[in-house]
Amino acid sequence: MNQTKKVLKNNFIVPDYYAKFRCKGGECRHTCCAGWDVTIPMDEYFKIVGLQCNLTLRKTIDRTFRLLDHPTKERYAEIAHNYEGNCPLLLPNGFCQLHAKCKEDALPSVCRYYPRGPRTYFGYESSCSNSCEKTLELLFENENKLTFTEMPLIFKIHHSDKSASKEDQSTFKNIRKYAFDILQKRDIPLSNRILMIGKLFMAIDSFPTVDFDSIDLSIKTYERDIDKSVDVILHISSWLIDNDTSLKAYCEFVRELYENRSIKDVYEPCLNHFEETITNHEILFEKMMMNDLFFRGFPNQEFTMNYYDEFITLCALYLFIRTISIHMMIQYNHIENYIDILSKTFRVIAHTKFGKNMMNQLKCLKLTDFVTLATLIQI
Repeated sequence: MNQTKKVLKNNFIVPDYYAKFRCKGGECRHTCCAGWDVTIPMDEYFKIVGLQCNLTLRKTIDRTFRLLDHPTKERYAEIAHNYEGNCPLLLPNGFCQLHAKCKEDALPSVCRYYPRGPRTYFGYESSCSNSCEKTLELLFENENKLTFTEMPLIFKIHHSDKSASKEDQSTFKNIRKYAFDILQKRDIPLSNRILMIGKLFMAIDSFPTVDFDSIDLSIKTYERDIDKSVDVILHISSWLIDNDTSLKAYCEFVRELYENRSIKDVYEPCLNHFEETITNHEILFEKMMMNDLFFRGFPNQEFTMNYYDEFITLCALYLFIRTISIHMMIQYNHIENYIDILSKTFRVIAHTKFGKNMMNQLKCLKLTDFVTLATLIQI
């Protein structure tokens, strides 16, 4: 898709916390300047290497950016991390040397705007990724339901001029609003809310102009099958260990917990500790799911063929995030630890093809019928 770089100046729909977001800088426990594979477009690369600056900064810039093996205009160069896994421009105080010496306009757009993610295809919208700990801290600072508002924003980024038709924009927003309203029905268990969205999406796939209020969204009781849910996660963890180094440590930790031990002996103590430590976990989970879905363009992600695929992906992500949370938190006792686990997990979920991979894993395992998914997410 052809993209052009220009100034986007418009009123954007944003989550309620958006205006309060400020980078933590040196106070960030896990800086976005470490460990990430960051690419920049060709025009930004030449702008940076052509900056007027002192010799010390010039040498650091030359060490920081290297050309990709197969560069394009959109993905031309990447940040070459040092031996510690950090961007060479990262200062000991947690701030950026390029920003400190040459001001904000000198930064690549990915560094300047992260964790903000503006979108324009279905209308002007922007939100912050759960991969940033500050985003989660803002989400978790109260238990209020996530709401959205409008505010004027300016971005200077590469983006496509292509947009959906007015009719498609209206359809997208109506479906999302109905799904989000379901997701925030706190008198219903969160897993059942997800299943209600599944029934909504099945109805829309069958009859696109269906009256949403006419759909039977009642959910019967599905018994837990912890053995099956954990077996699926262990299978997915094995795949991730081989294919995604970012979450390798988490997946290996979960697998090691179950070595030579029964699922019951591991799962129940982990669940009890998690629920005692994060007493409002269902509310927090609802809020971070709402934010992530808005950030990623749910329910019209590019890899899904229909709305039921969106439901499969939603179930897979809920199952994975909840399982990782329950097991990883056995080591910790504070909300900050939970935020650190989540932000690292969302580095993969929000910025890679993780959702597509998880959907395909469940399809390969033939675990995508409604009843099976309903059973799996009762974990």
